[in-house]
Amino acid sequence: MITLLLEGWGYFAGGGIGRPLIAPILFEIECSVEVSTKPFAKIQEYTFYKTENEVLFTLGTIFRIDSVEQYSDNLWVVNLTLCEQEMHSY
Repeated sequence: MITLLLEGWGYFAGGGIGRPLIAPILFEIECSVEVSTKPFAKIQEYTFYKTENEVLFTLGTIFRIDSVEQYSDNLWVVNLTLCEQEMHSY
């Protein structure tokens, strides 16, 4: 799945070229629709880029960081999991 997403990252993230203090980051988010108490919606049919699998999350949604990996010299990939309210501790 990540390979498909990486095809257009340079267009949206600027490729990281010419900005040494800014790094493009791709967020890969795992969401379970069976247990989610925070609503989210696929908005693909409403966006300009119809081929994108865009999702809109509710304000206040909490994610757990599972991993952070440097995919290439110019790109980092952060894997996140949608958390339920019970999973979050202050």
